[in-house]
Amino acid sequence: MLCSSSGYPYAMESYSGRKNESPGMPLGEDGDTQLLSKITDPTKESRGAMDYSRDGYVFICCWNDTAIVTVASNHQMHEPVSYIKRYSKLTKKKIHVTQPALI
Repeated sequence: MLCSSSGYPYAMESYSGRKNESPGMPLGEDGDTQLLSKITDPTKESRGAMDYSRDGYVFICCWNDTAIVTVASNHQMHEPVSYIKRYSKLTKKKIHVTQPALI
């Protein structure tokens, strides 16, 4: 089971007998690596992608620009979302990227 520090389960896999096990890897370690592979890498998200979480007091927002930008606030949220112009090395021109209000 893959859980947050507060106990919220992100992914769970119950043992149901023999499966496609990795050779030379212990059962516990094999299960851990399979669960961890379900977590997405935020650097592989598209530019302008965001993820946010709140607990009632603090709002945390991660925004993907050329690097991951993480901001926490007890006053503002991610909305309204605006569009900004950023230079893209791929297309060699300015593109529109979403940006949360916190940034």
